[in-house]
Amino acid sequence: MRHDETATYFEVRLKLSPGEDRGQALGTLAEYEADGLRLSIGFPNAAQTRGTLSCRHIEIAARREGDEPEFSDLGRPWESAWRPDLRNSGSVMVDTASSRALTSEGWQPFAPANPVPDKPLCNIIPVGPYELTFPHGTEQVFYGARPVLAYPGSIRTSAYYNGRIAVAHVDSATNRAWITIADWTPTDETARNIQRFHWIAAADVYAMIGWRGSFWITDGADASPERIMRLYEISASGIRLAAEYPHAFRSGNEGYGMVVCGERLLIGHYPSGLVLAYDGSSLEALSFGTELHQKLGLGLNPYAYGESQTLALYGGEVWVGHYPWGYLLRSKPDLASWRSYTLFRGPDAQPNSCPYRDEVVARIAAVTAETGQDVQGEHFYDEMWARRVHSAAWHGNGLALGLASRRGTVFNAERDAGIDPEELADYGSVRLVEMPNTLVAPFPWPASGVVELTVRIAVGKIYLLADGALIAARPHTLSRSETASLKAVSQGKGIYGECEVPLEIN
Repeated sequence: MRHDETATYFEVRLKLSPGEDRGQALGTLAEYEADGLRLSIGFPNAAQTRGTLSCRHIEIAARREGDEPEFSDLGRPWESAWRPDLRNSGSVMVDTASSRALTSEGWQPFAPANPVPDKPLCNIIPVGPYELTFPHGTEQVFYGARPVLAYPGSIRTSAYYNGRIAVAHVDSATNRAWITIADWTPTDETARNIQRFHWIAAADVYAMIGWRGSFWITDGADASPERIMRLYEISASGIRLAAEYPHAFRSGNEGYGMVVCGERLLIGHYPSGLVLAYDGSSLEALSFGTELHQKLGLGLNPYAYGESQTLALYGGEVWVGHYPWGYLLRSKPDLASWRSYTLFRGPDAQPNSCPYRDEVVARIAAVTAETGQDVQGEHFYDEMWARRVHSAAWHGNGLALGLASRRGTVFNAERDAGIDPEELADYGSVRLVEMPNTLVAPFPWPASGVVELTVRIAVGKIYLLADGALIAARPHTLSRSETASLKAVSQGKGIYGECEVPLEIN
């Protein structure tokens, strides 16, 4: 399908020569500016808890001062699932926790990407014409239906970057853990040059990401008496401790989601609730500003806590899902000024607390008095209804967010007496965030290894074409006068990080 070039406000052609898909970071293609308008074209690169946000989706974001997001409810993938684990399989959004996908007919069973349908997927990574999949309970990685890598124990998280597969896994029975790294490309029958590094089982690995030629991971330090979160670089030569972030609170000190933003790697942190920025040499804790810190209850005393769990770039801006009150935070790429949005119904944030803590504590006391036994435990504890923005995936031209309780708790009328079940209806559901003038689409990897992308802003719509064929389009509200003065400010580097493949711009 060809597109009429008449009435074009702005157009740029970008020739990419990536060759075979080896998980290269495509990063920033180009950025342009005019008075009050910034146009960014590139591929967001983010890791989330136990998986990755698809880095094979291209974003065209025309951002203006004053633009506001629109929120919509995409429903609950499954009535008994209260913690959506969202991933992308091509253009389809999948909840791997329930093995269901969002279709035109609502949430429906989904199995096409899963080589072992009776095992839920931990992660889905697009690579060339197929996908790398990481099913739970199989101790294997698959490419399409073909197993390509085996490892012992249970998978914790995974990534694919620069022709290498990385898997963090643990054997709970023996309390042993490993990081397995192996060379593999789509033309390989199985993985090669397998390296396995011993890990501390208590130092859980929540996320890993490919950046600057290496894998980067943070350890969870769930039970570390040192109370130090560590950032590691894993390259072909081994593991290097890159940075440390101490925090004098409880025994946990954990790194969660990560996202590349410009020349820095952003890391969500618990229990400070802050975002840490790593520039290649040191970690810096970013401030959300006094007003937002007070709203979130951060830094008020040594026992105040929070967690920046899910991080993403969308609409040319940084987004952070925050625990325990379930706020969504937003900042421009300079990370200097933050705003917050409420995603959950129910009580507003209270310092040094979490949602429904008083009701849960009172119920624990009542049940304890009735039975004579202490019932506080894994499924009945004061933070059980803390709010999590647990996962993220692309859907249409927006960013979908999975909302959850702390451990995926399911409402129980007897146990949760004193809590209005209507206020808990958002737990387990999916919210869609949509920014105006932003187009998001899966990138069709070229079989020839070379593709010319055309980004065109014409009357009424933004268009994306590949070798002249229309890939995606969406309406916009931009005027000719706004776009006529757009000037290039960067090529091959910018908000989405550096483009790691040959790039020509016409």
